Amino acid sequence: MTLKPDDLYSESSALLYAYNSGIIQDIMGADKVNFTVSGRMSSGEFSFSINNNKRPLNPSPVEVKNSQIEIDAGFESPEAFLICEAKNQASLELLIRQLYYPYRLWSDKISKRVIPAFFAFSNDIFHVFIYSFEDKLNYNSLTLNRYNAYTVADEKITSRDIINLWKSAHVTAEPKVTFPQANSFPRVLDLLSVLYDDELTRSDVTLKYEFDPRQTSYYVSACDYLGFIELFKTPDNERGYRLTAEARRIMSLPYKKKYLALIQKILEKPVFHKAFEIYARTNFLPDKKIISQIMRQAEFSKPINETTIDRRASTARGWLEWTLQLAAE
Repeated sequence: MTLKPDDLYSESSALLYAYNSGIIQDIMGADKVNFTVSGRMSSGEFSFSINNNKRPLNPSPVEVKNSQIEIDAGFESPEAFLICEAKNQASLELLIRQLYYPYRLWSDKISKRVIPAFFAFSNDIFHVFIYSFEDKLNYNSLTLNRYNAYTVADEKITSRDIINLWKSAHVTAEPKVTFPQANSFPRVLDLLSVLYDDELTRSDVTLKYEFDPRQTSYYVSACDYLGFIELFKTPDNERGYRLTAEARRIMSLPYKKKYLALIQKILEKPVFHKAFEIYARTNFLPDKKIISQIMRQAEFSKPINETTIDRRASTARGWLEWTLQLAAE
């Protein structure tokens, strides 16, 4: 099959997989669903009100005349029309306009119920948020009605799998880069997923993830710590990032093999290996204080001061929590 669950690194491929695998049909509660709309189009003309914080009792009127909108996908059943805004990463924010303008366009054109939906495909999980606008004429009346999550996992990962990886891990020296300070490993994975599809410059990363420049450095450094990215210079002399051959190989593996390979890369590092040993012996993950003590005994190529050690210990614990959460899920 040309559409593979281990190669969903673009928004379009993720939506196509959701449609062909039956996820869309499950969301809409219909057996017969057609993929009918996608791409850029004109919004047409309509008006609405938007809340004004300075004048809460007097919403501001807005007139829209042929604004350009884009729909990532529209799916139609005999009873409803599902409009999808999609991202191939975990997203903390949604611009209401991306749902409201398409909703207004199509709710004025067809008699079927129009359902706005937000898809976020991240770490092999489809996160689906189903919304409605309680007041068609009020931009701020967006309401979350339902949340569904679907995984493309081919096999489950168990805690025994992870412990066996730890036992067999070949512990390396600490890399000659800064110890990571990026608490969310899913965000690290998001960055790897986007780099699988395309090279990014430093400013691309900052804009795509709505980071500040410091956060960009943290997450890029985390990928570098694991040996997953290469740095290069663009023709405009801007710093760019691409996946290493090893990272590309790992990211193309089926679900279980991919995540075990990622966990193996973490557990090969001395601090993580030593901290996980405590879990393997006691079934309890060490807290940040104990991990800080482990870090003080580690041999880093770049010294870390006392204040920074405590912050980096939080990252170490966050990554280990992620590995165990995979088994719990």
